[in-house]
Amino acid sequence: MPKHLKRGVDAGDATGSYDRKRSKSNPAIGTIPYDGNADEDHILSDEAISRKNFQPGAELLAALFNQCTTLNPKYGRVQEATALYNEYPQIRDALKKACEERNFRSIRTLDFIHAFMKFDSPNDSRRAVGTALDRYQDNLRLYAEGDVNLKAWIPTSDSYAHINLPSKSSDFPDLLLHELGEWSQDGGVMAQTVPMVFSPEHHTFVFNASGTGKTRLLLDGLVRKWGFYFACATDLQSPHGSFDLTFAIKLLSRSKRFCNTVSLGNADPTDIIKNRDITEQSLLKVWLVRLLVFERFLSLVPRTMPVDEAKRRWLFLQLFPSKLVQSDVFSVVSRSLSGAEITFMKAMITETFINIKQRLPCDEHLFAVFDEAQYATKTYNEAFLSEDFTEHRPVLAEIIAVWENLGHDMTLVVSGTSPFTNVRRNSRSSPIGSPGGWQLFTSTGEFSARESQEKYIMRYIWPSVKVKEDLAHRDQSILDRAWRWFRGRHRFTSSYITLLLCFGLRSAHRLLNMPFTQATNYTPIDGAGFVDHEPELKATVKDRVKTLSQIKANVLNDDGLEYFKKDAFDTLLRSVFRSHGIVSTDNRDELVSLGFAHICGPPIAGRNDVRMDEPIMLMALATWFNSLPGTVNSAPQPKSYISMISRHPNANDVMACYLLNAFSGETRLDKFIKFAGPKPSWASESAELVTIVGKDNTGTRTTCVITPTSGYSPSFGIQPTTSTETSRWLENPDGVPFCFPDENFGPDIIFLIKVGERRIWVCVQTMGRLKKRRSSTRPPAVQREAFSSEIRSNLIPPDLMAYAFEKDDERRRSKRRKTMNPDLFLRLIASYPKPPKATSLREHAAEYPYPLGLIDMTGFVNAMSAIFPHFNDDLTK
Repeated sequence: MPKHLKRGVDAGDATGSYDRKRSKSNPAIGTIPYDGNADEDHILSDEAISRKNFQPGAELLAALFNQCTTLNPKYGRVQEATALYNEYPQIRDALKKACEERNFRSIRTLDFIHAFMKFDSPNDSRRAVGTALDRYQDNLRLYAEGDVNLKAWIPTSDSYAHINLPSKSSDFPDLLLHELGEWSQDGGVMAQTVPMVFSPEHHTFVFNASGTGKTRLLLDGLVRKWGFYFACATDLQSPHGSFDLTFAIKLLSRSKRFCNTVSLGNADPTDIIKNRDITEQSLLKVWLVRLLVFERFLSLVPRTMPVDEAKRRWLFLQLFPSKLVQSDVFSVVSRSLSGAEITFMKAMITETFINIKQRLPCDEHLFAVFDEAQYATKTYNEAFLSEDFTEHRPVLAEIIAVWENLGHDMTLVVSGTSPFTNVRRNSRSSPIGSPGGWQLFTSTGEFSARESQEKYIMRYIWPSVKVKEDLAHRDQSILDRAWRWFRGRHRFTSSYITLLLCFGLRSAHRLLNMPFTQATNYTPIDGAGFVDHEPELKATVKDRVKTLSQIKANVLNDDGLEYFKKDAFDTLLRSVFRSHGIVSTDNRDELVSLGFAHICGPPIAGRNDVRMDEPIMLMALATWFNSLPGTVNSAPQPKSYISMISRHPNANDVMACYLLNAFSGETRLDKFIKFAGPKPSWASESAELVTIVGKDNTGTRTTCVITPTSGYSPSFGIQPTTSTETSRWLENPDGVPFCFPDENFGPDIIFLIKVGERRIWVCVQTMGRLKKRRSSTRPPAVQREAFSSEIRSNLIPPDLMAYAFEKDDERRRSKRRKTMNPDLFLRLIASYPKPPKATSLREHAAEYPYPLGLIDMTGFVNAMSAIFPHFNDDLTK
């Protein structure tokens, strides 16, 4: 047969059997869902067939069977092909059409033909898989003995010519694979964690949010240990690994005997057994082929090759089979076994496993790693049952059971964004953490420390610089801003490094802003002074950046996630307004799975410290919530996200959230503020929220405008617990607009607005049934105390007057009058459901010269009700 067609096509029915009666009577001929052959392979094979000038008939059919490694070689004999050709009119019609078009791809990919995979004996199965594997002998030998020819990234600048990086595409380097194994060496960032996961003492579930470094942890372990890498999902987001397991899972339901829904309570035992048998057969062929290829690889590795290099090559072969041996050897060879019996495969697995162990040192332990396992927790959720038949289990339970039941001396590592509760048949009798069972590992790798992130960036961008202080001021600012906006999970920082490597440092600050804005709809403005002097990014660069900045906060629109919105909004408020991002709700694992939160703290069973504090995720959520009034995707608004605001521990945060939108520069102040006493001269003007960001060369404080979609900092507020901390914020807010000062300071909320050329400090007191919390430790659940029911005598603390934005002539007049210019401060009252007494308002308005106003809570409730439909009802209960 032509050597070019090495990648076979899929086997159709996962069981390898077929119904002759059904096939003959069904005139519709479908095609297989996945064709592993390249277009050029089909073209060359078509040319080889055409040169023989076959006529439509059995001889042509036999030749086509001989070309494809996944078809039963029995039908490569003309006598057998004749019987097939005479019996099935579908094949006759398809062959005639293919001959006319001189294109036989349609024959090779016929679902009908690929159902003929029932082998007559174990010897047929052994012969078929051996023949399929032999066709890779030369390519495997070249790979085992020669160079590892992975495509290298070609830098566009000579500055990075010294870096030897693999390439995931023509555009970007693949940092995931760079210097594999170094992180787990002594002193490396994974020196402690890799041995915890790759321990022969127990199986391990690795759980954390997407992008936290799980796959790098797995690969760093497998490059040091002999093992097997399986991807439960292989796509553009997870491009590494063979398709063998992915398609084995997907094709289960194509078996006519597979039952997608097995009822609880009155389940038919036959359905349970059939589903398990079909799944076991599909998984066993994947495992057998992986062992056979590994055995063949070990036999071809030169004796002189260092063991570490051999381990690296075996891992890379599993990650990039199509690139290294021309096609996905694991997928192709496994299809040659689609008709093999379970008993035969188990016997051959045991035989092959023993052979492999004999080739390895006696103390060498093997590991089987299943990455992206969250997909296997969401698949066929009603097709399998627990061991006691009382609960449904996903297909991952069957994967684990098949590997465990084989009894190999081997450790399993299952990794993904799922908490992995109830993903085993016997989860109750053998819970996570039980002796000799499974452990849960969560410390996967992140940049929660500023120094570690800076070192990681510098090793790629400024490899010759040892300390940050040796960098130019602009370059130091790149590191500062990377920490401010990209701290947290590994993927955010590595994506930014990728952009800097590809497009250089000339527009480094623009390259930081663009992916952040594309991912979150929030624009960082803290680097404006640098951005103004950087070249504009070309449109082609912007298009390529989009592939690295995809975060979908609107996943919360999905059906079934309604109750997550409340927890997400609650934690979002506490995190962005008070820097308290610990998730304390019962749904914290689900928030991790959705990607909004991540796990910190102890590596083993460390799920107590779940945080939602990463700027890129917070801003994506914040801008999504801010966009909710009206409609989302032309659908009616979902119901209340946080339905009981009167019992909310952070009601001041909700008020600040409203004020963030109210002071947008679009609405006159007297439209949402009812002034008690004389209106200030600027009452009919609009105001913008601003914050102090530093001082200019003359020592004058500088400010910038803050909006719901742009800001100087990913934090909107701060909650000092002492007067010293409050004074520190007044001195240098560092772009944080809201302050919830210490209890002794006076007001509940302080912020700065700009009205025309004026800078006015605003002090807010909240009253009525709204609740607030006061705690030095700021735990998520604390005793709440009611807001004061009386207006405080002086909402303008004396300490605040020192920070007034007075002009020189105003300052001189203030000294003569011994009073502060009243237009520099604004007192506001937020009271609900009832406003303060009118007499009380007039008295306080007359007592002090600073304007006093009552926030229009009707506007507040209407604005909040657009997001929370039951806001008013719950607030007044």
